[in-house]
Amino acid sequence: MDDLRAVYAENLALRARCTTLRAVVDAIPDAVFVKDLHGGYTMINAAGARLLGRSVDEVVGVEDARLFAPESARQIAEIDRRVIAAREALTYEETVEVQLDSRSYLTTKAPFFDEQGRVAGVIGIARDVTAEKKLQADRHRLLDRLRLHIDRLPLAYLVFDADRRVLEWNPAAERIFGYSRDEVLGRDGFELIAPLPLNDALQ
Repeated sequence: MDDLRAVYAENLALRARCTTLRAVVDAIPDAVFVKDLHGGYTMINAAGARLLGRSVDEVVGVEDARLFAPESARQIAEIDRRVIAAREALTYEETVEVQLDSRSYLTTKAPFFDEQGRVAGVIGIARDVTAEKKLQADRHRLLDRLRLHIDRLPLAYLVFDADRRVLEWNPAAERIFGYSRDEVLGRDGFELIAPLPLNDALQ
């Protein structure tokens, strides 16, 4: 009878730990998942299921081919195989298509091992960085447009750092001062454009 009570108490404690762990994993805003050697999901948190547009129950037991577009599923499976073969963690950016929607993720995957030290599957965490990638792309586009406007200015556009070294030098500056951009970048701009007496006064 005492042995039964001990087993029962141990099971209750184990169940409580599992419940706590599940609560912690579900509180994480990033996708957290575990996959077996065949690519089937044995666990995924609520955030991960939402990113797939499904419930947790709809994902567990399902392989990537049924969740992602064919090319995305192929890429995911290939990376899983690399992680398993290397027996070490891998962090990378990926863009995958889910339900006709393309999303970008910063993903870390690592193998997990059974009691005999054999690889039993892959664990992973993925953060949706789609919005950040869009902001970066928008920023690059704006900078490119600004660069184009600066290059088309009829007036010299010069930028110096605190030590008077040239940081920017547009085509108009090349025409006016007679130095190419490559010649002046990093040099003391005042030595190039200020008359010697004025330059001495500015020291």
